[in-house]
Amino acid sequence: MFGVPLTDDDVLWWRGHAPINMIDPHVATEKSDWGIEKKEFVARVKSTSLPYCLCKRYRSGWPLRSLTGATWIDFRPTWNDDGPEVHRSESLINRSFDGIPYRPIFSGFAINTIFYAVILWMLCAAPGAVRRRVRIKSGQCASCGYSLRESVSEKCPECGATLKQKAETQKA
Repeated sequence: MFGVPLTDDDVLWWRGHAPINMIDPHVATEKSDWGIEKKEFVARVKSTSLPYCLCKRYRSGWPLRSLTGATWIDFRPTWNDDGPEVHRSESLINRSFDGIPYRPIFSGFAINTIFYAVILWMLCAAPGAVRRRVRIKSGQCASCGYSLRESVSEKCPECGATLKQKAETQKA
């Protein structure tokens, strides 16, 4: 997509990161692939309309953006007999590697960490919970799996675990 309207967040980000002599950007392109958001901003230097700056901002992470990075490229004119020619110079500000978001966005990083920790906990805890439910329904001890069909006590004769289902049925 070309010429995406700039959001207030984009303009605030630009004003906090752009070189001092740049005006606010007038063109932005946006592309998202595989969890990486790429935005390109174009702006010119305040004093003239010929040189301009291109900024590529990258953000990645899922479910929230947790890493960011930016590459700044300065285009400067050179004068020859035919008029000005604009050539790409080296990075204006060496703040990032091209295309690699490397600076953390702490709020996204924290929420993503909690999100993945919950998923990992569920993957580790779910098999044990399912196994205990199946054992209880089939008349076995939830802890060790010993058959309790003939048992009348409130404790498992094999491991000594308290049997919740026996205790509840005897109270009622």
